[in-house]
Amino acid sequence: MGKFKEKIVLVTGGARGIGFAICEKFIQEGATVIFTDIDSSSGDKANQKLGSSSIFIQQDVCNENEWQDVMLNIKKNHGYLSILVNNAGIASDGSRLEDCNIEEWRRVLSVDLDSVFLGTKYGIQNMKKKGGSIVNISSIMGIVGWPGSGPYNSAKAGVRMLTKVAALECAESGYNIRVNSVHPGFTDTPLVKNAFEETIKKGDSIFQSTEEAYAAVEIMQPLGNRLGKPSEIADAVIFLASTNSSFITGTELVVDGGYTAK
Repeated sequence: MGKFKEKIVLVTGGARGIGFAICEKFIQEGATVIFTDIDSSSGDKANQKLGSSSIFIQQDVCNENEWQDVMLNIKKNHGYLSILVNNAGIASDGSRLEDCNIEEWRRVLSVDLDSVFLGTKYGIQNMKKKGGSIVNISSIMGIVGWPGSGPYNSAKAGVRMLTKVAALECAESGYNIRVNSVHPGFTDTPLVKNAFEETIKKGDSIFQSTEEAYAAVEIMQPLGNRLGKPSEIADAVIFLASTNSSFITGTELVVDGGYTAK
């Protein structure tokens, strides 16, 4: 307890799923957590659950002006960030590449990659005087392919490489900023559930129900034949954000129950 006492943490997409679990973990360790989400209703509800150590700001992470506003707010009211977690993301609609329209491609790339670029850019600007840690949430889909998920796979692979470039640039500039990525496997979150539901609704799935899809995916997981828990992803983020990983930068931490080891 208290590992992040007096630290200021910013988490995007913190209203639900992995983002909410990350906020909880940091608060448990003594941090003040500022979290953002485009959904103000969910953000307000999450803020009430998280308690007095959390602050909610509504944000469209694809909008550069809103990133500037968030960072100005933090600088004015809290000073310098210690930790930034670029977590906000969406799933693609299940279209195969030959059927995927350019609007869907751009929608997913904007939320899942452009926002991480903007967060990393402004995070570095805020942190470079005093140092800090940036953790970008990618996915195993940034490492291995998945049919019907071209935009998402591409965006998450981009996050992986963006992270490495940012880590090297910070090191070469002499900033005490470490930048790493976390790659969750199949995790029991609203995003995963919604992705299954969307694919089934479009008729592009071999499964007839979300429950059937979950059961099939669970069997594919070597460790425990289950989906991951948001709290298990949050534990990985806590490690990379802490001084326990002080000699780690530009790397990816895979948390997937052994899925990509096969």
